[in-house]
Amino acid sequence: MRTWRPRLEDSSLPNLTDCHIQSLMAPFMSDEVHRAVFRADGDKAPGPDGFGLLFYQHFWSILKDDIMQVFEEFQKEGKGMGCLNASIFILIPKKEGAESIGKFGPICLVNGGYMLVAKVMAARLKFACADLIDDNQSAFLPGRSLQEGFTFSQEIISSLHKNRRRGAILKLGFSKAFNRFEWNFLFNILERHGFPPLWVKMLANCITMAKASVLVNGTACGFFPIN
Repeated sequence: MRTWRPRLEDSSLPNLTDCHIQSLMAPFMSDEVHRAVFRADGDKAPGPDGFGLLFYQHFWSILKDDIMQVFEEFQKEGKGMGCLNASIFILIPKKEGAESIGKFGPICLVNGGYMLVAKVMAARLKFACADLIDDNQSAFLPGRSLQEGFTFSQEIISSLHKNRRRGAILKLGFSKAFNRFEWNFLFNILERHGFPPLWVKMLANCITMAKASVLVNGTACGFFPIN
């Protein structure tokens, strides 16, 4: 059953500059992909393809042309990534000697090719969003800390109490926000900020076309959509 969601039509949102739009839409270059490959932690478990990022680092000179072709095809008309956008869920022990289910934790293993595309897109997005994020945002940004928000709130409460002034405090809690996020709302926000339609489509394909499988006794038990 489809649920109707309102669209944001606020024209006061800041827009991307022409410079940022050009940087987002520029063809992917081998040097930025090279940076993503060699800045990544190569000692990570591989995804369904069986190749970890250490493999890409070690054989970069041989794989470079094939990897760049993946980027070129992905950027062309915002095509999906097919089987590269697949992952597997497995359970790993939280500590040595784990036997009961509560002592295991789930992790999601992603294909190296998809991981590289995601890292390069994130690097471009980070540069483009620099002028769109408010200065009051205190978390999930380089140089800012979540603790700043708590400190600021404590100072406000202390000031109200000290000066005997009335005030109201609103605390909002989010549970597993990523899994509950309305993706169409995010894409709408990006459009209102002036992100190019092709870029929004590329990002949407990364999210909405993802699929996963559960690894049971070393065997993947069929893939299912996870968007």
